[in-house]
Amino acid sequence: MSCNDGKEWTNRYYYDAELRLCRMYWHGGCFSYSKNDFPDQETCQWKCMGVHSAHASSEPEFGRYDSSQYDMDSK
Repeated sequence: MSCNDGKEWTNRYYYDAELRLCRMYWHGGCFSYSKNDFPDQETCQWKCMGVHSAHASSEPEFGRYDSSQYDMDSK
């Protein structure tokens, strides 16, 4: 017995973070708790296309480190 229980396979979309775009995949009807699963490309793009915009800057980001836990001589 397969996940789709006789239903037709459908195309759905997920966000590929490496390529920074929504990609289609064939869905066989298996239930998934994934939040990266969309019924159409438009919904995927609307929800996901801006997720990396805050980190797309070429400027370095600076943070704080507790000197007792950060070894500046380590590589």
